[in-house]
Amino acid sequence: MLKQISEGLDPFQPYMVLAHTFPGASAGDKIRAAVTANAATGAIIDCRGFVGVMVLDVDIAGGLVEYNRQPFTFLWGPNEVRVPVTQGYRSHHHHILHGTTFISKDASGARVLGVNMFHHAGTVGIGGPGNGITTTSGSNVVVKTQPANVRWGYLEEGQTVGIFSRLPRNGARDNTTLTVAPGAGDASFTVVSTAGFPASGYLRCENEIVFYTNVDATHFNGLTRGIEGSTAAAHGLVAVDRVVHEAFVVSSIAGNNITLADEPEGPANLDLNATNVTIQLGPKDVRFDGVGTFDGFRDPAADDAGNPIAIGSYWGRHIYIGPGIVFRNYDFGSLDFQQCTDSWSHANVERCGRAVGAGLWVFGGNKRVHIRGTFEECGDGGGVAIDDRSTGATLRDNACVDCTAIFNYRGPGNRGGLVAGGVRCVMIINDCIGINAGTAGIVAQSLQWITNPTPVGNEFGVVNFQGGAGAVAVSLDNPHVNARNHAWCHTPGALVQTPNPTTAQRGASLSRTKAVVPATLGATITLDAAEGDAHHIVDNAAGVARTIQIANEVEADEVWIFISNTSGGVLGAYTFGGTSTFKLEGAWVQPANGNGRWLRVRRRASAWREAGRSVADQPN
Repeated sequence: MLKQISEGLDPFQPYMVLAHTFPGASAGDKIRAAVTANAATGAIIDCRGFVGVMVLDVDIAGGLVEYNRQPFTFLWGPNEVRVPVTQGYRSHHHHILHGTTFISKDASGARVLGVNMFHHAGTVGIGGPGNGITTTSGSNVVVKTQPANVRWGYLEEGQTVGIFSRLPRNGARDNTTLTVAPGAGDASFTVVSTAGFPASGYLRCENEIVFYTNVDATHFNGLTRGIEGSTAAAHGLVAVDRVVHEAFVVSSIAGNNITLADEPEGPANLDLNATNVTIQLGPKDVRFDGVGTFDGFRDPAADDAGNPIAIGSYWGRHIYIGPGIVFRNYDFGSLDFQQCTDSWSHANVERCGRAVGAGLWVFGGNKRVHIRGTFEECGDGGGVAIDDRSTGATLRDNACVDCTAIFNYRGPGNRGGLVAGGVRCVMIINDCIGINAGTAGIVAQSLQWITNPTPVGNEFGVVNFQGGAGAVAVSLDNPHVNARNHAWCHTPGALVQTPNPTTAQRGASLSRTKAVVPATLGATITLDAAEGDAHHIVDNAAGVARTIQIANEVEADEVWIFISNTSGGVLGAYTFGGTSTFKLEGAWVQPANGNGRWLRVRRRASAWREAGRSVADQPN
């Protein structure tokens, strides 16, 4: 027991076994044999007795049922561990690395494609005749239809689950309309169009769930009617919607009743009356800790989608990646959290994510997932991408909620981080260095690959920003109508902006480090509100008339304009207007030579309205 405690192990885990002593032709065979032999009790699987290169050519947990709850701890030594086969972890699996390198190679050392290195062994689905859940339209309580199913023992309060066949709260994901009224036994639906639907999948027509095997331009064919506990029925010329699993948080479990927690924008009420809807349960209490590396061994010359991620989790709870773990060389990204709750990563990430990839994904339906670490040279999604994976501008059925990402980013790269559709999330980049010209440190947006709703109630911040020409620290790139987002940067002169300035931007609050921005003289002087709140016009030419206007106008913004006369004479007249509308309380009086004056304006109702001015000259 003392030895287990000294190595950071659970002293109450049954016992330790030496994996290299079990039968098998490879390290993978031997470790799997050790795991399978202890399936009923769990064990500490010590893999440190292997010498040289190890090959996991089988799923080492493949001898366990997918909902196995027995605790297993794997101790890995300072070996190169080649992983040509996806490793499926279960709940309560803890991997401790001691200088280990997991790498995407086969036994001969050739690069392996198409392998997510560690991935939970499929979600635990509860469905089929008599063992799913009963749903009631308008209620957030679902009922176990076969309480004796051992898989229910995998569920706990606060866990994220996926429930099949529910429509998004604010409208259909993909929808069309029947043009021929079908009978209860028809094997085909005739619709306006099948554009946007997958080649096969699930449909919802009123209160019936249907599976289809193929489509043409106006038909869903090969239908299986009345599945998932619904009833086959005749329909009129009504809507047909695509349905998928949606993520919910379990609020409480009382006997056979499971209560689903309300979501940020409304109750978690279902909209279907059915007796056998499938529910999916993910893994819980999974850790990768210690000191070691996951290496995707990517081709440096090619962007290869066949080399996707190192560790993925769907509907997981308490997934933890320790600060001693490094991920490098994965084309799509290091980690992929989807529909997870209460999970953490403290790992460092290098050269992960190319083209449409990112260093790490917080991707769809996550609640309270927290990211820390340093990210270097990641893809267009940035070091961390928080993406809600919704498919309609008003939908938030798969929002990432209350997630945080506080990290460092070192480029080159087109962005340090991305938030698309998040709710009450925080993204702060302490050092955001090496951002390419014309790009951004953090992008908050609604149109990242698919249509996301505008992020709502989020905090975006950059402490130290260094980028190329035209790069901005934070960019809110879509109208943020009442979005209540706050963006800031502590680097003087770094831009925090909304590139599409309209009155719809009233939901965006922008904060910048206080700095006086020098203005460029000309017949028209443009003061960029995105560059700062204070602008200094030093006019050294007597008698020259000028027009003053403001760019990147945002409702409720305030701008200070300082005017200094160094011309040696009388300044020409200033007109406040151009592309901007000013509402001043009186005519502007120019300062005398060697003096200055200031004007403070605040934007309201599409005009810059005077909020104050100096009443007399002040010495320069």
